[in-house]
Amino acid sequence: MAWCGCDNRRISTDIKDLVLKKISVLQTNLPDKNSSLEAVWLFILALLIRLSYVTYVYMTDLSRHFTDDVFYRKMALDIVKQGRILYDLAAVDVRYDWLGPVLPWINAITAWVFGGDWLGFFIITSIASALITFYIYRLTLLVSSRRAAQIAGIVSAGYFYFIMFSAGVGKDIWMILALVATTYFLLRAFIPSDQKTIEHTTRIDYQALGWFALIHILSLHLDERFAALSPLFLLFILFSGGLMTAKFRIKPFLVTGAIMLALMTPWQIRNFQRYGKVVILTKRTEHITDRVFGYKQEHYELDRVMDFYQSLVISPAQVDSFVNGSKMLTDGGFEISKPQLKAMRNGIVPHAYSSREALYSRFKIMLQLWQKNGEYTVNGFYYYERSLMNNLVSLFFYGFALLFGVIGLLILHKDSASFWLFLMIIIVYLGLHVLMVPYTVWRYRLPIDSLLLVGVGIALDAMMSKLARLSRV
Repeated sequence: MAWCGCDNRRISTDIKDLVLKKISVLQTNLPDKNSSLEAVWLFILALLIRLSYVTYVYMTDLSRHFTDDVFYRKMALDIVKQGRILYDLAAVDVRYDWLGPVLPWINAITAWVFGGDWLGFFIITSIASALITFYIYRLTLLVSSRRAAQIAGIVSAGYFYFIMFSAGVGKDIWMILALVATTYFLLRAFIPSDQKTIEHTTRIDYQALGWFALIHILSLHLDERFAALSPLFLLFILFSGGLMTAKFRIKPFLVTGAIMLALMTPWQIRNFQRYGKVVILTKRTEHITDRVFGYKQEHYELDRVMDFYQSLVISPAQVDSFVNGSKMLTDGGFEISKPQLKAMRNGIVPHAYSSREALYSRFKIMLQLWQKNGEYTVNGFYYYERSLMNNLVSLFFYGFALLFGVIGLLILHKDSASFWLFLMIIIVYLGLHVLMVPYTVWRYRLPIDSLLLVGVGIALDAMMSKLARLSRV
């Protein structure tokens, strides 16, 4: 009798394990209709959170403090006033030529519909921010399980930085959306519904590949920094059949390249007619394209950005004058802020950065979790100091995303193609800012956060599965 009881308990445990295994399979491979509905509900949740926040910002008139957003809003209103899709506003503000057309077009349409009211801009940006949650869910579902996608979607819906920049008119939210949507459609083209590995895919989804090409080209016309990812994406398509086996996918590589060139052509024709020379994407690329095509120009308008940072320069002989209060303006006419003056009195003084110091400064500011003291960035004279609240928010939200995101991406390593794509995007994007963007600030990192949140979903799903197995022991 005792033997039978023991056997019954063993049978009961086997049945329980089988049921749990079946549930796990169902969680991973739900019908697409159900997962699509779930993605929509997460989008709605994210949108409601963002609309609540931007309404608060609008009602309290916080937007008046957003210097960059005031610039973008003014440009939108100027485009509406001029009434031309292929606008020419350099006579109004030369900085308008520094921007690709996508964001100005979005903002101009928004200004035309809502009459230039701040709330209209906030609503449109909130929709874009909620779409980030939608695509984070879909991307996580593509490379992992349904539960991992649910976790990633919920976390992204409440991710503070995605919410905060919803009350804005700038590029931050749109760049995050562009990167996560581009990554999703690129992988979707090579990962079929039966979840085979990319290397063994025999059917390529050219519709998804077309969406990838379209969104990526739009992202280039949103911000030319995305051009650094174009070679990576094309090489991924070419070698997606397996780098070690040399199974090249020539047809999708050529098709994608042709679509991208065709989509880039109209704006390049506009640029040639506008400037009388080859200008790729925006005037900010002139430093590179002029050398390639043999054009000569003594001074670039973009140099004005660095001219501002030069106005902050303080010579070593002037430090004591600032510390004792006998001098408050730099030779460039810039007034030293009270936090910087306090830092200088505590021995944190500016100095001209060497190339190595500048690189390290940009690397640190992109990945920094907590700032112990104020510090200088860019050329060694731009003072940057976080408040305690900013540090706490960074530690809680970004720290959480970084810790579990890295763990999740390491778990994803078993699907080598997806893992390596994620890793190379992060390396190239961060490397671009460290090596080539001297005025890098922390918010330039946010597109990478969207990929980390995919890893968060994978890591927490793995932890929950591990705890469930331990509870049955």
